[in-house]
Amino acid sequence: MVMQACIEDVEDEAVMSNVDVLISEPLGNMLFNERMLESYIIARDNFLKKGGKMFPCEADFCVAPFADEELYNDRLAKASFWLSTNFYGFDLSCLKDQAAEEKFRQPVMQCYNGQTQYCFLRSSLASEARYRVDFTTCTVSELKNIDFSFEFSIFRGGLIHGIGVWFEALFVGSQKTVVLSTSPFAPPTHWYQMRFLLKEPLTVSKGQTVKGNIKLTANKQQSYSMKLTLQLPDVKAESKGEYDIKDVDFRFNVYSPIDKYFTMKKISQIISVNSQNTIPYICLLYTSPSPRD
Repeated sequence: MVMQACIEDVEDEAVMSNVDVLISEPLGNMLFNERMLESYIIARDNFLKKGGKMFPCEADFCVAPFADEELYNDRLAKASFWLSTNFYGFDLSCLKDQAAEEKFRQPVMQCYNGQTQYCFLRSSLASEARYRVDFTTCTVSELKNIDFSFEFSIFRGGLIHGIGVWFEALFVGSQKTVVLSTSPFAPPTHWYQMRFLLKEPLTVSKGQTVKGNIKLTANKQQSYSMKLTLQLPDVKAESKGEYDIKDVDFRFNVYSPIDKYFTMKKISQIISVNSQNTIPYICLLYTSPSPRD
């Protein structure tokens, strides 16, 4: 049976019975963007049998600090036009701070090969922190407001110019687990990675502790507004940033991704229904962004 409708609009009686397995690709950039996970949870609540399988069933939102002076200077350069004091007789410098603020609000989306490209491998300052989302138990309301506190122990001194984020999705079967990773150290995918720059970088030393917090608030653009805070408790230093995740600086020309490591064949390898010669009732959910409040 094929139904062409938003999952939110499908009536219970339209489905013959609850399903054994729910398969979907509700994963946005940095996991949460586009807010497709909410449709996945609604499908679970309305149509999945108790104890049924979900693929993916969990995901990790991963965060790591980075140092990239070239990218930081690029942000500043993009706002340098507004430093002009005589643009055809007009003084534009009164807008320079606002212009810089706008550029730093933009996340940078780009795919990096962690083995060869300049970014996370050679400029990573600490191991990533992880925020686990369990799709079998989380609620729609929990996905609308996400508050994630984390801590890093720095093993190389330098300037923290911001944080990079990506995700890993878990497909847990009865005999094996498959991990879809969008890490810069894994084979590239079309999800890329996102980086959020701080207007005021933080200077760190080896062994220093960095504490941070990310607040994601869902908005009507099918995305999130984000607030980032990084702190150095021992020296009472702090840097903050606010970001519009929908307004992304796309940079797709650095590394060409080939998303060949995630196939339906691999999904089929991990689906196992412990029943005696019965055919599982599977729902393949094609998730596209639906209007959100």
